[in-house]
Amino acid sequence: MNLKNNLIKILLLLLIIIFFTLLTVIVIDYLFEGRVDNSASITDKSDYDNINQYLKDSKYNNLKGLNKAPKLKNLNKLRTALLLYLEDYNHLPDKLEDLVGEYLINIPVETISNSNRVTNTLDFSGGWYYNSQIMQSELNKIIEKSLQANIKHNSSLDTSFYPIQILIERSKQRLYIIQKEKIIKSYPIAIGGADSPTPTGEFRIKSKYILSSEQEEVYGKYWIGIDLWTKGGGYGIHAATDSKIDITKQSSRGCIRMKKDDLKELYDLVPLRTKLVIK
Repeated sequence: MNLKNNLIKILLLLLIIIFFTLLTVIVIDYLFEGRVDNSASITDKSDYDNINQYLKDSKYNNLKGLNKAPKLKNLNKLRTALLLYLEDYNHLPDKLEDLVGEYLINIPVETISNSNRVTNTLDFSGGWYYNSQIMQSELNKIIEKSLQANIKHNSSLDTSFYPIQILIERSKQRLYIIQKEKIIKSYPIAIGGADSPTPTGEFRIKSKYILSSEQEEVYGKYWIGIDLWTKGGGYGIHAATDSKIDITKQSSRGCIRMKKDDLKELYDLVPLRTKLVIK
């Protein structure tokens, strides 16, 4: 009888241990998920196995140019998205519309014809010309030939393609939009404080949202998410909502803060999965 009672006690003890183990796992998983913004995750972990935590890349040391208005901004944005797709999948998408969702929120309009119509015939009828069968040796040349504005260009207009990238220099508290090692735009920013510094490394833009009215009071109208899940939190670029405070004097919890108008411009210029370097 005592043996039976002892076995029952042991079984109950094991059940209690298993129950609390499962409960602990669920709680830890819930807390971790709460810290990381997975709502728009678009990458596999393998994409970030080679993150350089402290990036030392000489191509960012001697940048030239400043605040030059981006020409053909929608063409550059669309071509950058197409290049990112090509680099990720090693082939061009069958349709330009396949970029929507993972690389673009929508197909932007060609600004001269005010159309986002896509055709495989270069007939100057407006919108975009796209041909997924172009074969070239250089990636940039593939993009130039396969995607063009379907309009007659002024001969003086340079339609060469240079992908858009973002550089954030914490020491200067500046965010730069870069093409071909030239600074196209430069913006003042706020970075994380000493207790929660903005992480360094090479990352991607993972999400772009227009926020709800309640969220807008805290973060401003636009949110640009950075895929920093390896750092243990959900980081992003958002607006500084207190206009009375010098933007560069604000200390965030690791996020990047910008002036509202600057953030809107950045939001419009860069596609999803744009490469972003923080140093």
